[in-house]
Amino acid sequence: MSGFGGSLLSALFIQYGISVGASGALFGLLESMLSELISNWTMYENKLAALLTLIFIIIINLAVGILPHVDNFAHIGGFV
Repeated sequence: MSGFGGSLLSALFIQYGISVGASGALFGLLESMLSELISNWTMYENKLAALLTLIFIIIINLAVGILPHVDNFAHIGGFV
């Protein structure tokens, strides 16, 4: 579903280009890891380290989306 959401948002905002890849689905996996971390917050020993590591990975991957020919709309659509 996250791959479809990423492709859909990409198709809506980039109408005159082609976007291929699995980055939307991978961002969906990052979002599911974040929601699992929040849902099972009490089970983690080092809560802050797990949260900061995941947020750092998400921010770095979104920053890569600034590069040319990288579709950040697919990243955001997959995350949502």
